[in-house]
Amino acid sequence: MIFSVASNLRSNVLAFIDFYFLNPLDELFGERVELEIPGPGGITKRSVTKKWLAQMQAEGKIAKVANRPLIQVHMLHLMHGYRVETWEIGKDVSADIVERFRDAEKHALYAITLSKSGEPERHVIPKSAWEDLKAQYFD
Repeated sequence: MIFSVASNLRSNVLAFIDFYFLNPLDELFGERVELEIPGPGGITKRSVTKKWLAQMQAEGKIAKVANRPLIQVHMLHLMHGYRVETWEIGKDVSADIVERFRDAEKHALYAITLSKSGEPERHVIPKSAWEDLKAQYFD
């Protein structure tokens, strides 16, 4: 299940998942679900109890994302280096671009950020070209 966390709460929620025990018995024996939380570094996966998830949803700290088609993007930026982003297909990138450039093995895109007139522009490129750029400028 993919969940959305308010950006100002994301690190707190992830820390909460790692260290918070709603109830020690529930933590040990409760039914568990795996969350996928998209963020700037890609998708973070965490296993939590259903009881904990229900409480966080009731408090408005976490919400389920409505089956949005997401794709991981390996991004190179001359100033910020390498990072993995999560883009929404149809919003951040067109389905046509995904079909043309998606890596069949990893089901991911590869992109670079260039500055044009001081404004950053993102460009999806073939994986082989991305790997050449990464080797030349980032390794």
